This record gives sequence, C-alpha cells and structure tokens, in this order.
Amino acid sequence: METIIISDTHITPRFESKKFDFLVDIITQADTVIINGDFWDGYICTLDDFINSPWKALFPILKQKNTIYIPGNHDAQGLEDNRVMRFCDEVVATKKLEIDGINLHIEHGHNIYHLNDTTNIPDFLIPMIAQGVHFFHYWMHTLTHDIYFNVYQRMNNSAKSWMDGNVENEELLCTGHTHLKEADPEHNFYNSGYIQFGHGSYIEIVDGSIKLITSSY
Repeated sequence: METIIISDTHITPRFESKKFDFLVDIITQADTVIINGDFWDGYICTLDDFINSPWKALFPILKQKNTIYIPGNHDAQGLEDNRVMRFCDEVVATKKLEIDGINLHIEHGHNIYHLNDTTNIPDFLIPMIAQGVHFFHYWMHTLTHDIYFNVYQRMNNSAKSWMDGNVENEELLCTGHTHLKEADPEHNFYNSGYIQFGHGSYIEIVDGSIKLITSSY
C-alpha cells in the first residue's frame, strides 16, 4: 500500500501539460492521496475557475484514491464550497492518522509558520501581489533551481520548535507551505516542498517507510 502527501501545487486555470502528467503519474501509483494545502491558488483565481478548467481531469483519478484534502492559505476553506468533494472524500484542517505503524500529524503549515499573512492587505491587491510573487519565485527557481527556498530554513526550524506541546512525541509532523522540502527524521519533521516550475517533491509512505521524493517534470 502506498500513500503520498503532496502540497503547494498552486494550480490556476492556466494548464500545464507536463505538470498534469507528473501529477497523474504519482497519483495513479498511490493507493491513498493526501493533498496538504495550496492545491489550487485562490489568490489568483476562483474555485469556479479552477473546477471548470482542464485540471478537472485530475478529479476522477483523485476520487479513486480516498483523497484527503487539507486546505492551505491559498485555497482556504472560506474560498471553497462542497464542490471540492469532486476531487476528495474528506476535507479537514488537520489530519492525524496512523499508516503502517507511522503516526502522522499533517497540516499545511500556515497556522504554524504565519508566512505570507494577507490579513492587512486590501482584497483588490491580493491577486496582483500573488501574481508578482509567483513570477518572482519562477525566476528565482529558474536561476537557482530550488536552492532559493533555503531562505525559508528558519521557518522550517520554527515548525520543529512548535512541535513541542503541539504534537505528540511519537508523531511525525508533515507540513508544506514554505516550499522548502525537508526530511528530518531525527526531529520527526517532514516538509513535502512543492510541485511547480518543473520541480516535483512529495512524501511517500510504503510498507512502514516514509521518504521524501524529489523529482522533475
């Protein structure tokens, strides 16, 4: 049995065939899929835009995989409605579960890291800022690959500190949000990274073993 945890795909109505094929490949091979936030980008498009885009071809595949959906900050629960059930079987803010003897505490991370808070930004500016950030990340990734996201190491470290008192001792914390992929079994911490710009990282759990997989498309 294989479970995968993906996050930070930031899908918009703009279709990307290579990214679509990559997602189909990793979803198809899994028995269970957990989407750990920022599946679609509500800062740039509406749920209606997303579910009526060519990406909807992913939905029946995800429905076959007992998909658990944990919204992030870009696809927050306030931006969605019951149409998200077209691609998942369960929607939760945080998920605790045991898989093959591994106890997991899974949440996107925006309530841990408090990164990219838009509370004080006027609504009409958010799409423009989000597009600007997207293009900035694209060019930084193009120039440095994923080395750029190392600037968020302190944020990952803060999540490890947050675990004390918030996560049970035997649990592994799995997050996304910072886009900085990391496997730190010594501290029971995993960050799945992101799937964008030709880079694809995700968490894979098979036969009681958890791994961070890094690939490209």
